[in-house]
Amino acid sequence: MEDLLKNLGPKKKVSPLEKNAKLDALKAMKKSAGDVIGDEYADHLNKVTVAAKDKAGLEEGLDKAKDVLGEMKDEPKEEESAEEALESPDDEIDEVLENVDSPEKIDEMMKKLMAKKLELEAKG
Repeated sequence: MEDLLKNLGPKKKVSPLEKNAKLDALKAMKKSAGDVIGDEYADHLNKVTVAAKDKAGLEEGLDKAKDVLGEMKDEPKEEESAEEALESPDDEIDEVLENVDSPEKIDEMMKKLMAKKLELEAKG
């Protein structure tokens, strides 16, 4: 991340419209990369949904969820959960965007992200 910030140069004023356009582009790239990474980890994710019409049904569903969780605790833990691997704080993107002052820099960042995407796709 620090390498990207160094490549961006000094901060310059960016119009709100331009900032939003850049943010939308970066969010789309982040989603695309997340989709690729998400496909890798999809088999490792677990989900429990509890829904009921009344409180008693919710309590019953919650008890079932706790039972499932108890069974999962017996399994060995991985170093990093799939959810943690997929997380990328939006404030880091905002920090990068604050330092972007030209379309060329966005193009450079997009090339780096696409190269990383292709690398990840080749592994998977």
